[in-house]
Amino acid sequence: IPGSLQRIIAQPEDYGKQFLPGHLVKELVLEMFDAYGNHVNEDSEVLVNVDGLCFQDKLGQNRKVDARGCVDLSGVLKVTNGYGRNVSISVLSGKKEVFKEEIHIEKRVLRAASKVPMVCTAGSQLENIVFEIIDCNGHVDATINNDEKCGQSHSLVIKSESLETDDSVRYSFSNGRCIIRAIPIPQYEGIFSFVAAHSRHPELQLTIQVNVEEAPKVLMLHELPAFNNPTIEYDDVQYQSPDGRVLLLQDSPAENIENFLGSIMNDQKELEEDVLKCGTFIGLHEKNFILLQDQQVAIEQDISSLKASMDLGICSYLFELEEMTERIESKGDSAASVVCNFLRATSLQKQTNEFVRHVIGVVALLGTVQNNELSRILAEYLGDDQMLAIVWKSYAAAGDLQKYEHAFYQLATEQGKSIEGRYLVICLEDISPYTGKLSGDSQRKLALRNPTLPNGKTPLGYMGYAVNMIDLEVRHLHTTAAGRGLRETLFYYLLGELQVYESKEYMKMALPYIKHGAVSLDGGIMRGNGAIFLGRREADIHFPVVTTRGQIRISPQGAEIWRQIEAKKLELREILAAQEEEAKMLQKYTKKFQKKRDRYSRFIDKKSPLLLGLERKGNNIDGSYNSPG
Repeated sequence: IPGSLQRIIAQPEDYGKQFLPGHLVKELVLEMFDAYGNHVNEDSEVLVNVDGLCFQDKLGQNRKVDARGCVDLSGVLKVTNGYGRNVSISVLSGKKEVFKEEIHIEKRVLRAASKVPMVCTAGSQLENIVFEIIDCNGHVDATINNDEKCGQSHSLVIKSESLETDDSVRYSFSNGRCIIRAIPIPQYEGIFSFVAAHSRHPELQLTIQVNVEEAPKVLMLHELPAFNNPTIEYDDVQYQSPDGRVLLLQDSPAENIENFLGSIMNDQKELEEDVLKCGTFIGLHEKNFILLQDQQVAIEQDISSLKASMDLGICSYLFELEEMTERIESKGDSAASVVCNFLRATSLQKQTNEFVRHVIGVVALLGTVQNNELSRILAEYLGDDQMLAIVWKSYAAAGDLQKYEHAFYQLATEQGKSIEGRYLVICLEDISPYTGKLSGDSQRKLALRNPTLPNGKTPLGYMGYAVNMIDLEVRHLHTTAAGRGLRETLFYYLLGELQVYESKEYMKMALPYIKHGAVSLDGGIMRGNGAIFLGRREADIHFPVVTTRGQIRISPQGAEIWRQIEAKKLELREILAAQEEEAKMLQKYTKKFQKKRDRYSRFIDKKSPLLLGLERKGNNIDGSYNSPG
């Protein structure tokens, strides 16, 4: 007979990833156990308290255990807290709190992807401003879409005290992006400030400020009445030359005065042309930048469509793999970085050569696990040297070791890198494989005997052998010439009969039954010699986490779609680099424009005493002219 409720396990293990503002938690099951690991009785009552969530059915907090020994909350809870906030779930049996977990909702940030000019002309407008919602890794969250039918409202509003904005006007997000075609600039000088905010999530907002200046007034000399009036007398007009001398124009011959005024006009024209030239370049680079932004949006939509055409599980696996590949490539001058870079390039170009045929890959990319905790503890157990080891079929297949090393360093040189330090190479056909029986499942797991207590049961908290908790692609189930897969060769070589436990406490309790070492999901590591390592260290390189169960089989069609996605992503990186270059040019010519404009203004200010003097003379001769001052 089952005892009272003592322990609860939430399934799936990574259920926290479903907690996004406004979303239903589609899959969440609480398994109820007594002290001996038995499911508690059906119809046992518990109280489920939530914070930052709300129940979507009429049952509310009071729940009953079903025939499976579970409380199924799938599709029952909706997230009410916003991005970057916490939600919590606790379960009480009577007055005793048996379970409590706090989940942090991933933070999102609103940013302007477009280059917003620092200075704008009064009465103009900002055009094609792109806003993005990014995740904690700096990637655009493509799941942000305005879809009222699915209960997801993601739109942007613009608010400003300087403008009479209408809050009812909303701009929809698509694949994490929102484009506002025009934002009017006020008609007066000063600081124009506006707020771009998510319509439902106030934590997603951004304040943008722009300096507003009036368009420079161009004073044309030939438009002055005095300049066009040949009867002006210059007896009272003075001009200070650059060397500081004061010139009295009445002392100068008329021909010299005309030459002098012509020189001023030429200088003004030259300065005007400089200002216009900079303005032309600014317009050109702005158009290029907007064109690149449109291309960026189009490519991202293509990528999104290609993703949608793939199996969800395979897509998740490939993107986890891609993220870890990029992390390895960022390691700079490492051998693993060179291999990843090369394999990616040959995949995109559909090329094969001797190197590609014989190299299998980097250890960290050759298997996946079901949860983050297992991924990180195995990575810590193996260490970076083994996680970044390069796996080769055999030295015989690649030729001698010297030939292999030469080819490898040549690859690094072609990529503009230099391999520094030592690196580990594992050749499958040159290591001792597992020779025992295999289980009958599709993953060809090793038929290892589980540790057994005197009563015939397995130790509490025992989860299995690490070597069998690595999931492999179908193509890696039969890798060597003898038909062995990576489990019998590579991972048995690396992990042996390493046991996995739920916690350090369970691992310590099972100590007499551990022969070849063990790890626990909460960070415990015990080597085969009995030494126990406590504490925790975050491993940067770890196995990709994919919750899809069963075989990972990528069809030729799926592989081609993924190749297209990779090609699109490469194109996207090139466009983003071009955008960055255009932004630099915009900044460069904007600064030049400001300098040229200021120089022009100083020129006009310096010449204005002379021009005003000429103007007054013109007015004395012909009363029809009015002074502009």
